[in-house]
Order: sequence, then C-alpha cells, then structure tokens
Amino acid sequence: MYVVTPLMYWFNVYKAKNLPIFSDGIFKENNQDYNISKIIDPNFHIDLEKYDHEGRLYLSIVLLLTYGFSFACLTATVVHVFLFHGSIKQGLTFLKDLKLGHYVKIPPRAMFIAQVVGTLILAFAHLGIAWWLMNSSPNICNRPLLPQESPWTCPADHVFYDASVVSDLIGSWRIFGNLGYYSAIN
Repeated sequence: MYVVTPLMYWFNVYKAKNLPIFSDGIFKENNQDYNISKIIDPNFHIDLEKYDHEGRLYLSIVLLLTYGFSFACLTATVVHVFLFHGSIKQGLTFLKDLKLGHYVKIPPRAMFIAQVVGTLILAFAHLGIAWWLMNSSPNICNRPLLPQESPWTCPADHVFYDASVVSDLIGSWRIFGNLGYYSAIN
C-alpha cells in the first residue's frame, strides 16, 4: 500500500488527484460529497434515473485499494481454508478451550456455560456503553457538527455506511463489476 498508493495518486489513476488521497467518504468526480438522498426513492431503493443524473460514485485511492486488497484477501482466504484447513479452525479453537478445561478438571458443561455467559456479558456491556455514549455525547458521529478535534467521529461507522451504499444500494457490480468504473480492481 505504501508504494502503490502514491504511485496511483501521482499518475492520477481513476482520477485520484480529484479526491483526497485518504478518506473514508464517497464523492462525486469534483470532490463534492456524494449526496445519497438524491439517488434513492421513498422506499430507500436506488432510482437509476437519478443515479445516472447525479453521476457515478468515486472513492479515495486508499479506500479503493483497501477494497482491492480485501477482494484479493477474501479469495486467498477461501482457497487457503479449502486447501489446508477444511473450514474447521473455529471448531479447533473451541476444542482447545475444552481440552484446557479438561486438564484442570473443569466439567465440560461448566466450561461451555462459562463461554456462553462470558459472551453474553460482553455483548450487553458493549451495548450499554454504546447507548451511554449516544445519550451523553451530543452530535456523536455527525462530523460537520462536532468540534475540530473531537474523538467521536466514528470512522468505522462511516466506512460501514459507505460500504453498504457501494454494495447494497448502488450494487458492487455497478462499482467494481463489468458496469463499473473500478472494474479492474475486482
């Protein structure tokens, strides 16, 4: 990434110089934020006529390369698991925990219950903290309304939102498939 990103930016691959080199946003060709509300109908489905009118969606070069490397990693992972592990890695980890419990004389049922209860406690703690933050921090995740140095910009949530727009609303085939501007990445 450290070599490919500057090269692609320097040579203006995919009009990279029109956009920030590093951003988790989605843009129009002229570096304006892409207004998703202009391309959806009242049922939150894509309106292809409006999409054609607004123009295609553009990604920063770092986000684009992240997608490309993710596609490559996904394919490599599936092939690796198929060739070397047969999709049993998670089961083996669970069995190792049970084996450890057996060595220290903990009954298997108690070990299983401890794993389930621990998972549930973690899930509810995470949910409680998220609700507390949303109720106690005004404008959380709303970047334009936050102070300049606010830690509550929620970059992972913005990436998730952008990914859902790319894959679910517009459709990844319109972005990365035969119909898309970034088809060579796939």
